[in-house]
Amino acid sequence: MATEYYRNLCERFENLRDAFLPEEFSPTGEYADIVYEHTRAYKVLTHAELEYYFEEVAKAIAQKALREWRSSNQVSKPLLALVAYYPGAFEPLPELSTGNHVEMDLEQRISTSFTAYFSYVNSENHGIKEKNLIHLFLPIGIRIDELPHDLLISANNYGSMRGAIAHSTRAQQMLQPEEVKRAADEILGNVALLDGLLEPYLLPPAETACESE
Repeated sequence: MATEYYRNLCERFENLRDAFLPEEFSPTGEYADIVYEHTRAYKVLTHAELEYYFEEVAKAIAQKALREWRSSNQVSKPLLALVAYYPGAFEPLPELSTGNHVEMDLEQRISTSFTAYFSYVNSENHGIKEKNLIHLFLPIGIRIDELPHDLLISANNYGSMRGAIAHSTRAQQMLQPEEVKRAADEILGNVALLDGLLEPYLLPPAETACESE
């Protein structure tokens, strides 16, 4: 099984492959200049698709956790992590019961944590490297040691290559289409490992069976 986010990612990679990479790879590794330009475009655009996948699947998990809390007071691991990793500071406990203690309300603290996380994902995450994945997935309950090691390596490599392409001249980045396609296939396979870890957090909560009929 795979999430709809991963299936969409694979489809986008395939569409970009058809649009930008040659149908057959040259045995000599020699191509026309336009092929190299298209290969650079493929690398940059697939990087963007990866970043979109990571952000969207992370936000979906956070949204589901918040919905379950508001609909049934269900405390999930992602919800707990959102509050635990909230980067701001909550108000200290009050000394008296009188006065306005709206910021002490549990719902308010959960909402604040969720809003801060969503704002980070939408506005401050710029990349797919290890630090990006840690900042995206720890606050929704994924432990560092659960993040697939091979994914972290391939994501770092993919992110570094994309940065080199975006800030270099054509002469410095004569990318071989076959090597770029191989790297894309590799990272897709590693993303699948993460997707399998995330999928249970997107499934509907299991129904509680009656103990007696």
